[in-house]
Amino acid sequence: MDSKKTFSLILEAVKELVSKVVKEKKYIQCKFDILISTDTSFRVIVESNDCIGEILVSQTDFAPYRYVKIEILSSVDVENINIFTWYDSENDSLDEILFQIQKGIEIVSKYKSK
Repeated sequence: MDSKKTFSLILEAVKELVSKVVKEKKYIQCKFDILISTDTSFRVIVESNDCIGEILVSQTDFAPYRYVKIEILSSVDVENINIFTWYDSENDSLDEILFQIQKGIEIVSKYKSK
């Protein structure tokens, strides 16, 4: 599969996953704010009381990831600012990408500041 088709497949699957999570209201302690949702990019911010996360799907010329970036930061603890970071690579399957996004959302929903 060429990179354009692969990207489109990943983009749509991530949009669908986030939409499903929001509709099911499984993570009521989280606020989801979709900032960008186009054919070329998807960016959502996930917030809880103690942390904030970003899920970004885009094609970029220069980045440490192929198409997907997940970063979760503490919004309370200055010393423990980075909670979770994950970047996809050429070897990651769609299932792995969706698993990591779900994992990131779980982390945001359960994280408590010390």
